[in-house]
Amino acid sequence: GGYDFNTHEALTTWAEALENGRIEEPDRIFFDIAATVTRHPTEENAKIANVVRRIGTSHFVVGSDWPAFNQPRWVPVNFRNNVPLTKKEHDDILDNVAPYFER
Repeated sequence: GGYDFNTHEALTTWAEALENGRIEEPDRIFFDIAATVTRHPTEENAKIANVVRRIGTSHFVVGSDWPAFNQPRWVPVNFRNNVPLTKKEHDDILDNVAPYFER
């Protein structure tokens, strides 16, 4: 869990590819940020906010890596309280459902 160097490098590589139009079907790309958000505000959570904005909120979903990490009910709470995004950005991500799941 957490947002380490490798996770940051992977997401910024995707951000650059999306920004440069190198992804053929960008609407099919999703990232689960369940175990990346810490329970307290950190510099890493600020990096998450930055890369979310670069990639776009429509590409992120919030799942759970329970029982290894946070209980599912705490994931959205930690996300909303500790990642410095706007209320709309938080709401957009928390409303996202990967297309392979039915609502």
